[in-house]
Amino acid sequence: MMRNIHYFNLSSGGCEKPAIELWDGALAEFALAHGCIGRRTLKLCDSRKDEGIGGAFEPAQFMNESLWPDIETAVACWGQEKTP
Repeated sequence: MMRNIHYFNLSSGGCEKPAIELWDGALAEFALAHGCIGRRTLKLCDSRKDEGIGGAFEPAQFMNESLWPDIETAVACWGQEKTP
């Protein structure tokens, strides 16, 4: 089993709804049709913002997760080279 996680932010002024619809719509449909066994996109809550604690970088706003039966299936789907 391979779990692929992608953290991302939207550009300043970017619209959240169309971006999430892309991740959970067209890209998910393609991946699920090519061997992906599960996908989800989550909006992350940063407790440092809630507590007023600053940091050296802006944390990611979203996390996209996909589950694959093995790395070969994931690589075949997206046509990428294997990573170490």
